[in-house]
Amino acid sequence: MERRVNLHLLRIKFCAMAIIGIAFAIKVPSFFMPITGHFGSYQAINGMMAWTMLQEGFPAYIIPRAAVLINGQPGLHLLYYPFAALAAACGKTLFGLSLDFWGHFQAAAWIGGASVLFYASLKKRIPDLSPEMALFFFSFAPMALIYGTVFQNEAAGLFFLTASFYFIAHEKRSLTYIVISGILFSLALIARLHFLLAGGAWLWEMRSNESIAKFAGKLSVFTIAMSVGLCAWYGSLYFWEIENPHVITAFWSQLGEGRVFVSEYLTNPAYYLRVLNIMLGEWGTPVIFLLMLVGLRNATPSQLSWILWLAGTLLAIFLFPKKVSDHPFYLISALPPACVAAARGWTCIKGRLSGYGATVIILGFMLFSARFYLPPVFNKTEIERQIPSIGREVMLRTRPEDKIIAQYGSSAELLYYTERYGWPFDLHSSATPSENQYRVTRFYEEGLGDPIRWLEKLRKEGADYLVISEPQKFESMTEFYSYVKTQYREIEHGDIAISIYNLRTKGML
Repeated sequence: MERRVNLHLLRIKFCAMAIIGIAFAIKVPSFFMPITGHFGSYQAINGMMAWTMLQEGFPAYIIPRAAVLINGQPGLHLLYYPFAALAAACGKTLFGLSLDFWGHFQAAAWIGGASVLFYASLKKRIPDLSPEMALFFFSFAPMALIYGTVFQNEAAGLFFLTASFYFIAHEKRSLTYIVISGILFSLALIARLHFLLAGGAWLWEMRSNESIAKFAGKLSVFTIAMSVGLCAWYGSLYFWEIENPHVITAFWSQLGEGRVFVSEYLTNPAYYLRVLNIMLGEWGTPVIFLLMLVGLRNATPSQLSWILWLAGTLLAIFLFPKKVSDHPFYLISALPPACVAAARGWTCIKGRLSGYGATVIILGFMLFSARFYLPPVFNKTEIERQIPSIGREVMLRTRPEDKIIAQYGSSAELLYYTERYGWPFDLHSSATPSENQYRVTRFYEEGLGDPIRWLEKLRKEGADYLVISEPQKFESMTEFYSYVKTQYREIEHGDIAISIYNLRTKGML
């Protein structure tokens, strides 16, 4: 009997390891892809922060900096601590290879770690639930696959969040575990502050089966452990913002820009269709979504922590509608509890399914996952594929100390691939700011939106070269095109369809 139990446990462990291992292996081909495309501008900023860590050393590891110059210095990116950039910089320092590789790898590693802790948090906790099924749904959900490859902070934040829950929900429930959970929760919030919405689950876990006095004591310990790092980080962001003239973007200034409860979204039916499309698509596919509804309808008291987690994180739909609409990854923190509910739903229906029916559902889920995972990660336009080559061409034609104006849409992706300090340049930037943002307004007052005026401003700030990655768009802007062609010398380059102008030399060739 004991041998049968041991064999059963061994099979379960092997099944869980296989799920995590296969999910990681699926992501491996993406490690060798450029970081262009899917939220490429966000990935490029994280890549830049990793690059500046390697270039500048210790200060850049503490204060996040990008290669975009603001008032002559690398711009400070004061929104979150870039754990993704830190991991990539450390990987390149220790093992070589490219920042792109480590940017993809770190996301897969964080998600893999989150999967392990997610599974460990479920074992023996919820009767009539298969933790292996919850792990399967989580590991192969499109959002876990996509952001398990993307050079952003979501994967690291989700790892810290699941790790914090593992310790707060652990059967030992010791003060040491509560302190560890509080520290990890603060790291999750430093990575992504909106993960705070999951906090109801943590409160319930501390309150469960405890007297008011014991609950108050645990809550105090947790709050202190969480607050030390959190206050130090966001306090530092405030200090750096007011004391430094080289800020690209900052948390405290964004806080006052009216991004919460945006009424035009909340009263627009199209927004809710957008949310439904996200949830039925890259968030969890129709399979997870429908099984989640079944699971919530048949939830047991042992699921209450996960339900509070799910309900809290889905409040982002109403609190940050513009963010959710534009950036579906704002819902990634709702994925673990949604998969618990989906696994509960699976338990409820599997007895009514034939083996064929169960197979159809599983295969359907995998096909949906592939449908929503593969295009954003692997489908790239011709120019997205060329950006790394253009960057290498610029490196061949310029010196490391040269400052580059890199034109590529409205993104900094090309500037990242030049491995130079400089500025992105948007040919089609509007003549007026579209949002009430002080930093954008200031830039427009200095010439942003007028390409000639903005070019001359950047040249006076030390720009050495202008790189045009989209010559057809450039030529269509006849006034600006004529000005650059007559004022600055175009230098020779390889066969790539780009233009490079030496801003230190007047006149045509």
